[in-house]
Amino acid sequence: MKLKNIIAFISFTAFLSVISSCGDSYMPITLVSLDGKTSYYNNDTVSLIKFTDGKQFNIKGGNGKYNTEIKSDDDNICIEDNYTTIKNILTLKPISDGECFLYISDVEKNSARFIIQVKNLDKLYSVKEIKATADGGELTRNEIKQIEESLYRKAIVGIGGRFNFHYSNKNFDSGELTINRTETNNESSTYFFSQEKPHFDTEGNKIEQFNVYESINQGTPTYVLLLSERKTEDKTEIVLSQDFTEELKWNYQNKLEKAYIEYILSTTKETTSNAK
Repeated sequence: MKLKNIIAFISFTAFLSVISSCGDSYMPITLVSLDGKTSYYNNDTVSLIKFTDGKQFNIKGGNGKYNTEIKSDDDNICIEDNYTTIKNILTLKPISDGECFLYISDVEKNSARFIIQVKNLDKLYSVKEIKATADGGELTRNEIKQIEESLYRKAIVGIGGRFNFHYSNKNFDSGELTINRTETNNESSTYFFSQEKPHFDTEGNKIEQFNVYESINQGTPTYVLLLSERKTEDKTEIVLSQDFTEELKWNYQNKLEKAYIEYILSTTKETTSNAK
């Protein structure tokens, strides 16, 4: 009987130990988007866009009582955080470009670290094809060929060249444009641009106009670039175009009706989010 009692006591003690340990264990601390569709775990990267209001999350896991701390390797604190215990909502607001770290912990020593990357809403494109077009009912074939050859010479980039529109305000309507002439060399130029309110052509395509200047106080743009997406039956092309009609038509007794270059683009994107 004594042996049975001892065994029963040991079993009961082990059971209490299991129950006790379950009470002290918690789910990992995570950030969950308010719609519940996206979750970020320890060491995941959260991407934010500069000049926006940021993002809101529910903090989940741990014991439900949280502390937050923001740190940076280079003293660039790129976000502000605001935590409210009501529904455990955490707001992360970007304040500068860069990368910093968000630490969330609770009183039970559960913790998680999140990498926060703040980027500008850049538009970065590379040129995969260049097309020159000249049109006019009274132009000869030789004249059209001559005009198109001159248009190719006016192209501001070659195949593989890049356009990087870097916005500088919360309205996303102005900033700096860096143009890389080719893919294989480091030749580049930086300009200023202003972006006009988008409009739509007769076919319903959205057109974004960029007026490009060599200096801020310049009156007439150095370039006027039109960005659009052209939809066909099987694909959608991103096109940046320059119109040279007014510049060239006087050389052809007003017979020239259209003269323009089209840069057929591909987008270049960086993947920063490790959301699960």
